[in-house]
Amino acid sequence: MKQVEVSDETYERLAFAAKVFGVAVGDVVARLVEAPTEPAQEPASPPRATPASADDEPDQVAVHVVYQGKRISGRFDRTTHQLRITSGPLTGKTYPSASAAAIAVVQSVNPARAFPQTNGRTFWIVDSTGKTLRALIGPRSAKS
Repeated sequence: MKQVEVSDETYERLAFAAKVFGVAVGDVVARLVEAPTEPAQEPASPPRATPASADDEPDQVAVHVVYQGKRISGRFDRTTHQLRITSGPLTGKTYPSASAAAIAVVQSVNPARAFPQTNGRTFWIVDSTGKTLRALIGPRSAKS
């Protein structure tokens, strides 16, 4: 196994991220390097919502997470902010928020984790961009 040297500050950030996601520090690094390496190209005009299948709707956004080596997919509703799990042990279940869905995934995949609380906006990755759901819908406001 190869080793990489990082500053103490960087390691502390990686360790914090690992704690938040309930994974090892190495998994955080792997997740970072698996992210798209090329910056997303901004389209000249806004893309039109063209459903890829009868199951798709314009307000639905495909999302996923790789948690402890398991990929879980879902559909986030931009209007209601509900998230429906479409793969994995929770397939078919709908949650009132991205965070509620994230907590359910953590509890399902890692039942030994003492505190499953998870920020869904930073947990879920938007399939089309490779960015977190937070990049799409913004940070949680005092009202939501």
